[in-house]
Amino acid sequence: MEETITLKYDPENPLIKSILNSVILAGAKVEKKGASPYNPEFVKKIRRSEKQPGVKIDLDNLWK
Repeated sequence: MEETITLKYDPENPLIKSILNSVILAGAKVEKKGASPYNPEFVKKIRRSEKQPGVKIDLDNLWK
């Protein structure tokens, strides 16, 4: 069984670097994720719109 742990840390802290290197040597898989390049307000707007009912347009009437 695998577990996932999410950490927020200062990558310049030598103690944290040492601890993380020890964890990696012990066999942990590391996946680095940076901040999202997308505007958080835009993402919220898109997520809200995904929950709204859509409007179906007949393809024959699309260009009218």
